Amino acid sequence: MFNPAVLDDYLKMNFVISTEVDGSTDVVDVGVDLAAIKARQVGASRQSIAAAAPIEERRNITSWDFGDLERVVASSDLAFDVLAYPTLLDTGNSVALRVVTSASVQQRAVGAAASVDYFS
Repeated sequence: MFNPAVLDDYLKMNFVISTEVDGSTDVVDVGVDLAAIKARQVGASRQSIAAAAPIEERRNITSWDFGDLERVVASSDLAFDVLAYPTLLDTGNSVALRVVTSASVQQRAVGAAASVDYFS
C-alpha cells in the first residue's frame, strides 16, 4: 500500500491559498498538508462567508425580534456566489444568530441548541 508519509517534501503536492483583490494577489497560506491548511483557515473562511451573507450576525438575543430565519441565504453581490447557513447558537441565557459554512454544521448547531425546527 502506498504511504505518502515516506515521500520527501519536494515530491508532495504543494498547496497555495491566495486571495485576489483589485488585481493584487496575496498568499494566505502554503503547505503540503491540506488538512492542516484547512484547519488553520476555517475561521477566516467562516468570517468571509458571514461578511458576504445578506444577514446580520448578532449576540445576546433574548427575544425573537428578527423575523423569519431561512434555512439557507444566498448572495451574489461579490465576484462569486455565497451560500450561508443561519443558525441560532445557545449561549446560556441568550442565543446568538450566526452564519455557518455548511448545512451539516448548521444541523449540528441546531441539534445541540434545541430539538425545535425554527426555520421558516
